Amino acid sequence: MVLPDFSNPAIAAFYAIYFGMLFLAALIGALPERLGAVPFVLLIFGQSVLYTVTQAQQFLSVDLGLLILDMITVATLFALARHANRIWPARAAGMLFLSVLSHIARLLMPGLEELSYVQFNALPTLLAAAILLAGSVTYRVRRFRGHNDAHWFPYKEYEVIREVFSGENELSDELRERIRNVIR
Repeated sequence: MVLPDFSNPAIAAFYAIYFGMLFLAALIGALPERLGAVPFVLLIFGQSVLYTVTQAQQFLSVDLGLLILDMITVATLFALARHANRIWPARAAGMLFLSVLSHIARLLMPGLEELSYVQFNALPTLLAAAILLAGSVTYRVRRFRGHNDAHWFPYKEYEVIREVFSGENELSDELRERIRNVIR
């Protein structure tokens, strides 16, 4: 498997910061944050496997394999945002969409410098990992203050609430009042 050139201090620092943020986010975050770290790790692993299989030079031309990996990561984070009732996955996906745009820019501007392409691709990925870490810290602060974790599927809760208060079921007034107090 082709690994990044860790003898380059900039590359070594990038990966140390990147994996450090992912590890810390998974350590202090809840299940959505842990699941959110998985696509980031798979993105780097997939990139290493891609360059091992294709034996291609990184960033010399448009990396279609990396473009596909970036798009899968963006879609995964949007799906997580949809189901986890968190805002950070959508922000991280938006940041990673900039990486997708870097491939389009390279396609439209073949004369784009290799370093510009690398930076336009790598920096949004690092910032998306920072957004994941911020989401984990926000979760930890919320729990520390005694607030409950947001429900994963809030739209299902709303269906139950509508059913409870529609009057079509047999709930006592006392139970309805207890449910109202929990909702507030």
